[in-house]
Amino acid sequence: MSPGSVVGMYAWGSNLSSQMARDENELISSPLPILILPGVTEAVGGNMFACGRQAGDRLLSCWGYNAEGQVGSGSTAQQVISSPVVISGSDAVLAFDLGPDFACYAPVYNADNLSQTRCWGNNEFGQLGTGDLQSTATPSEVSGSTTTLRHFVQLALGPSHTCAIYSDKNLMCWGSNAFGEVGQDNLAGTFTSPEPVPGPTGSSSSAVYDQITAGSFYTCTRANGSEIWCFGDGSNGALGQGSDTSDSSIPVQVTMPAAVDISGRGRTLYASTTSGDVYAWGSNTSLQIGSSSITADFVYSPVAVIQGQGITRVASTDSWACAMGAFQDTTLACWGNGGYGQLGIGTSDNHPDPVPVPPSEGMTWNFIGLGGQATFGYQDFEAPAAPASPAGDSPESPSGSPDSPPPVPVFQGISTWGQNTSGLLGIGNDQPNYATSPTPMPSGTATAVPAIGGDFSCFLDGTSVSCWGSNSASQLAQAASTIDSNSPLVVSGLTAPSGLTCGYQHSCVLDAGVGKCWGSNGSGQLGIGTTTNSAVPVAIQGAGASYAQLSAGWSHTCGVTTTAVLQCWGDNTNGQLGEGNNYQRQEPVNVPGENWSEACAGYYTSCGLQSGDAYCWGSNNFGQVGNGNTQDQSYPVLVSGMSGLSNLTTWAVTTCALGPQSRVYCWGYGTDGQMGHGAGQATNLYPDGPAGTGAYVSVVSGGTHVCATEAVTYDVYCWGSNLNGLLGIGQDNTYNYNTPQALGIKGFAQAKINNTLARVATLG
Repeated sequence: MSPGSVVGMYAWGSNLSSQMARDENELISSPLPILILPGVTEAVGGNMFACGRQAGDRLLSCWGYNAEGQVGSGSTAQQVISSPVVISGSDAVLAFDLGPDFACYAPVYNADNLSQTRCWGNNEFGQLGTGDLQSTATPSEVSGSTTTLRHFVQLALGPSHTCAIYSDKNLMCWGSNAFGEVGQDNLAGTFTSPEPVPGPTGSSSSAVYDQITAGSFYTCTRANGSEIWCFGDGSNGALGQGSDTSDSSIPVQVTMPAAVDISGRGRTLYASTTSGDVYAWGSNTSLQIGSSSITADFVYSPVAVIQGQGITRVASTDSWACAMGAFQDTTLACWGNGGYGQLGIGTSDNHPDPVPVPPSEGMTWNFIGLGGQATFGYQDFEAPAAPASPAGDSPESPSGSPDSPPPVPVFQGISTWGQNTSGLLGIGNDQPNYATSPTPMPSGTATAVPAIGGDFSCFLDGTSVSCWGSNSASQLAQAASTIDSNSPLVVSGLTAPSGLTCGYQHSCVLDAGVGKCWGSNGSGQLGIGTTTNSAVPVAIQGAGASYAQLSAGWSHTCGVTTTAVLQCWGDNTNGQLGEGNNYQRQEPVNVPGENWSEACAGYYTSCGLQSGDAYCWGSNNFGQVGNGNTQDQSYPVLVSGMSGLSNLTTWAVTTCALGPQSRVYCWGYGTDGQMGHGAGQATNLYPDGPAGTGAYVSVVSGGTHVCATEAVTYDVYCWGSNLNGLLGIGQDNTYNYNTPQALGIKGFAQAKINNTLARVATLG
C-alpha cells in the first residue's frame, strides 16, 4: 500500500481561498488527501467555497470564502474560513447543492417537526427562497419547502436561482427569472419563494420530474424517467434545440437517446444514457464539451462525446467536467480547462478529451464533485465485486485487486438456524424447536447453493434441486405427497436448473433457460395462467424461455428477461406488480421502464435496478419503497437520497442494499434494529445507515432481521430481531440487536422471518 493510499476525501485545483480546507494559498494538480474532513464522503464547490456531507449522520460542513456568508457560520466577519464549519441543524441532510456564493440543504423528512429546507449566503435575487432579498450567513428556512404531505428531495442551484423537486416529483423554482430559468412567464420577475414549474408541453405523459440541474440562467430536468427538458436562456445552445433560440420559461424537450443522468452547472450540459454513453451540448469555449473532434465554440444539439466507457455519473461546472466509468486503470477521468490543476493530472494543461485520473494504489474512486476551481473525489479501498445473484439468492464469491487478490472461499456446506417448525432446519428431525447457532445440515451439501423460503427452503446442487420444510402448498414439489419433510427431497422434472429463488410457499428456477415455478399459486404467482397449486415445475407463460433472472416474493414473482424487460405476476393488492393498478395477474405483465438488470420481489413490495438506479414499488406502509413517504406506489419510483445502490433485497417491510463504499443501507421498518446503526426508529423513508463500519459483498433482508457478508474476510454478521435465535449468535432470547453481530462463521447468509441459513465457507 502506497503512502498516499488514504480512505477519505481528496481534492485538487485551486486553494487560493481555502476552498480545499487547507491554510496554504496554493494550486495542486494531483489528488491530495484532505485529512481535516474525516467522515466526509461527498463534497461540491461553489465559487471559492465548498461544502461536504458525512456518511452515517449526514452532517453538513462548509469552508472557504465567506464574504457573503456562504460558509454558513452565522457571520461574515471572517472572510476566509479554512476549517469546516458545521451547519446548524444539518444532522440529517438528504440533499445539498451550492451556487457561486450561496448554499442550500434539504433534510431527511421528519414527520414530527416537518424539518425545512434551509439556504444561506447571497440573496440578491431571492435565490434563498426565504420570502425576501436579505442575504444571511445563517441557514434560514425556505418558504413551503416541507408540508404534511411532501418535502424537497433534490436541489439544484444556479448563479442566481434555485430549483427543487418535491417527494411527489413536482418541480419548484425561485430567484431570478431574467431568462425564464424559474419557469415563470414574467421574464423580468424575481421570485423570493418557491413557484411551481408547469409540466413539459407535449411530453409523453404527465410530467414526473426525476432529476434537475441548474446552470447559468437555465434549468434542465430529467423527466418521465428518461426524457430531457430544459428552460431558460436559449443562447449558445443551452436548450439543445439545434440553434440559438429565444428564451423559454416553458420546458422544451431535448432530442436525444434515453437518459439516466444529467449535469449542467455552468454553460454546458451533459447527459449519460442507458448505454453508458455521454451526450453534451452548449458552450465549448474552454474545450469542456468532451471531444477534440469538436472545435466549435458552441454546440447546439446533443452530440455523443464519450462512448463505450460505461459512464455512471458526470459532474460539471463552468469550464471543466469529470465522469465516473470504466476508464483505463481508473474509474475517473476529467477534461476541459485545467488552468488551476483541477483536472488532477499533475499539470495545469487544458484537455479536450477525457484524461484518466488514477486513484492511489489499491484504491478506487467512489464520488466526484466540482466547483470553485477545485475538484473533490472520495477514495476507498478497492472492494471485491458484489456477487451477481438474484435478489441476494445464491451469491458467488467476489474478486479483488489483481495485485493482491483476497482469499478464495472454499464452501463446506449449509448451516441453518431459527425455527424448526415442519422440519424447517432440514437437519433430519423436528427437534429442537429452534436453533440459536448455525447448525450444519447433513453432509453432502458442500457444492449446494441454497435459497430460503417462508416456511421451507431449497438448494441447487449441480443438475438437481432439493427442498425441505413445510409442504402444505406443494412447495416441496412432491407430486405424490403433501407431507412435510425435515430432510431435503429431490424435485423432479428439471434438466439443467440455475438461478433458484424461493418465495413464501413457491419456488422458481431457470431450467435450461426456461423459467419454471412450483408450489402455492393462489394469487397466480407461478405465472402459468391459473390459480391452482402445482407439485411439479411448470413453465411460466409468455416470456418463459427468455428470463435472465427470477425472484419469488410472498405471493407474487418478478423476473428480468434476456432483453432487459422487467415483468411481474401474481398478487397485486398493493401495486407490487408495478403496472399502475391493483389487478391480480396470472401471467407476466411488463413493468414500465427499460434496461432492467435486476428484480427483487418481497412481501408486497418489489424493487429493481434500471441503468444503475434503484427503483421500488408496492406496499410502503413503513417507507420500504424508499421514496420519502408511506403511500403505496403502483409504479416504480426512484429510491431517493442515495445513488449507486446494488444487491437489492426486500422482505416484509424492510428493504436493504449495498451502497457507496460497499456499505449496507436499509430503509422501511426499523423498530427491531434492522437499520443496523444503533437506532431503532419505526419508519425510515430513505436509505439509512451505514450498518456497522465495514464494507460488505452481500446483504439480505429477512424482514425482522438482516444478514450480510463482510468484504475480504467473508465473516457473516446479522442484526435485528433475535426471536427464536434468528441471529444465530448462540443466545436463546427475544432481544433485538441494532448493530451487526458476528456469528463466527464465514460464507453467505439468507434470511426470512422464521429462519436463517448460510452457505458456509473457509478461506483457501
